Amino acid sequence: MFQHNNFWTGWGRAGRVLLLGATLGALLVGAIGCGFDPVIEPRTVGWIDAPADGSIVAVGVPVQVSTTFELANRPPQSLTLHVKGPVDADLPMILSQQGENLIRGDIQWTPGEEGTYKLSVELCQRDDCTSTDSIKVKVQSISAHMALISPTPSPTAIPTSTPMPPTATFTLLPPTVTFTPSPLPPTATPLLPTSTPVPSPTPTSDTVRPQVWGVTASEEEIKWPECEPSSVRFTAHASDAGGVVRVTLLYRVVRGGTEGQWIDKTMPLQQGNLYAVTFTAEELEQSLDPPVNASSSAYMEYYITAEDQAGNLGQAPHGGQGYRLPIVLCTVPR
Repeated sequence: MFQHNNFWTGWGRAGRVLLLGATLGALLVGAIGCGFDPVIEPRTVGWIDAPADGSIVAVGVPVQVSTTFELANRPPQSLTLHVKGPVDADLPMILSQQGENLIRGDIQWTPGEEGTYKLSVELCQRDDCTSTDSIKVKVQSISAHMALISPTPSPTAIPTSTPMPPTATFTLLPPTVTFTPSPLPPTATPLLPTSTPVPSPTPTSDTVRPQVWGVTASEEEIKWPECEPSSVRFTAHASDAGGVVRVTLLYRVVRGGTEGQWIDKTMPLQQGNLYAVTFTAEELEQSLDPPVNASSSAYMEYYITAEDQAGNLGQAPHGGQGYRLPIVLCTVPR
């Protein structure tokens, strides 16, 4: 009778286990002896700096979208904002170099319909593309947006104004006339007719807010702490029928999810209805310490407010989030 037998079967189960373990050990020792060193390929990563996730904006109002990418070795070829929602769009962004391995993209997106949108940014390097995580932005009508958000940034945002003294109201009364009537016959007509008093006019209160427009910043970003230019000149126009008494730059630093306190700075009158002030990077620390490394996302949010004689306040922009000026960490090589 034919008998089946071979080397592998003859070893038995225990022998096979020992032989397999010895083989794997020899392979591991050989790999270590040959200097095995895994190679980790660098990769491009990116994030959206603005707007914040969950922001609420108004239909037809431009929204500043900014992004930052930390690059691998290959240079970028394109940067695209992808908008998904009631109205989809793919918008090319403007590229700018922020450092040896950092690239920045900016664009203004104007939503045309109400609804919830998802925003993400895609950067392509040759045939390799990388996308940021998507954020949600809710778009409302102008009326709903103004009803939801107070015209002023926050209760503590606007400095308390000095109340104006009340305007005195004078009521003109007819002079008192004293006379001695002469004896008259019973049928005689009185010498002085009875007069009807004339009511005094009621003064009209001023409830119209000043208008603020034409807000500009001399730089597209503010560099902190040592690189030039480290200052920005803000200008704005303001007018009111009753006269403008004060125009103010109101700002705060937002770093990641941390919001600094609101700080105000008076804007002196230049000429006509033009007001201006120069803001330096050192003043950012009055609100919140700016970022300490290049990967931190931070910006300066600001409003321009105007106050009239009656204490009415106008501002730009009207409701919603304020203007945003990116803060870029920049140091001088030593």
